[in-house]
Amino acid sequence: MSLIAAANAYIDKDFLSIRRRLFALLKSVFPEWTDDTLKDITTLIVELFSWVADILFFYQDRQAREAFLKTAQIRKSVLNIVKLVGYKPTGQRAGTVVETFSLAAAAAGPVTLVKGTKVYTAEITTPIAYQLLADLVIPAGTTSTTATVEHSEFQQDVALSTNLPNQSFVLRRTPYIEGSASLTAADGEYVEVEDLIESGASDRHFTATIDANNRVTIRTGNGSNGAIPQGTVTIDYKTGGGATGRLDENTLTKIPGSFTDSFGNPVTISVT
Repeated sequence: MSLIAAANAYIDKDFLSIRRRLFALLKSVFPEWTDDTLKDITTLIVELFSWVADILFFYQDRQAREAFLKTAQIRKSVLNIVKLVGYKPTGQRAGTVVETFSLAAAAAGPVTLVKGTKVYTAEITTPIAYQLLADLVIPAGTTSTTATVEHSEFQQDVALSTNLPNQSFVLRRTPYIEGSASLTAADGEYVEVEDLIESGASDRHFTATIDANNRVTIRTGNGSNGAIPQGTVTIDYKTGGGATGRLDENTLTKIPGSFTDSFGNPVTISVT
């Protein structure tokens, strides 16, 4: 390459620029060669190498961009970069709203809507659903009450502990709502922590690591840093959230199903 000028333009890495430099190199070594038409086999070989180099430079530049926070486009790259400085990005969150539940007429007994009861938008094909996070009771003699509903869905995974240290459980459903996991084993309830470094041998702790696809891996201790879960492991968590849950006021207006008061009398419920 010393036979031709150095390439100071570092952006000249496309097919035509590479082809031009290769022809310049060939002519500097073989000045008598002048047939650079398409029918010449040398031209075919030069263009083949130029095409391969163009592709390699494309992926090289793309990988280089993923190494910097300002230019990275892949979520996995961003997670890896900020991990170097100890920063944890905010994960998936779910919208919440106060919903009013109204009876057509006061009931003789209290009306209970169980945790997980859903209210929907009016769309026929793809309605957006919010759910009750706790049981809601409309007292007897009253016609309405309010409660918080969330754009989420309750999930549960069940596994059997191997009784080995450093167990991991990959949650089956996505997108995971950050901070929603709770773990229960035969030896009791476990609490989520940032890491297990300061966990004692009997501390029932676990960590939740979210990957680029919002899939979560639950990890438990090794008997020295965090306890080892015993028996059946039950993990409750929530999925959903995201931008699809951004709704205008008075759009959660449907509550399907039939309802009764504590005496079994049917009641009609509407929501706003």
